[in-house]
Amino acid sequence: DKVADAWLDTYKVERRQRGARKGRVRSASTIEMATTAVRFLKGQLKKARIDEIGERELSAALGKIPATKVATRRNTFATARILWGWAARQKLIVENPFDRLEVPAAPASRERTLADDELIQVWRGADATAYPFG
Repeated sequence: DKVADAWLDTYKVERRQRGARKGRVRSASTIEMATTAVRFLKGQLKKARIDEIGERELSAALGKIPATKVATRRNTFATARILWGWAARQKLIVENPFDRLEVPAAPASRERTLADDELIQVWRGADATAYPFG
């Protein structure tokens, strides 16, 4: 609990380290996703110390997420991997169990296009929006 809370506090305020958004603060939705994942993991792993949690415990916890929730399982895995990576850099764990865990499958991409009436709404909304988004 303490390590997860300390990581989450850091994660909320630190700026992105990589990618196209490097240097920017994280979005509210990203922070909410991380908070939800931490809450779930804390509920599954109870009061176990982070250095006592291994592949078996993490696999069991992630296995509690229904198979139909593909994106939730993958996002929770990604959040936990970031948390354990932080713990390794802080020298709170010797080995990162995520180095040996298989990444869950990605959700299927959506094959949806907008209907004509939806396109009209988007077009009108764009007309009503100022530059550069309109």
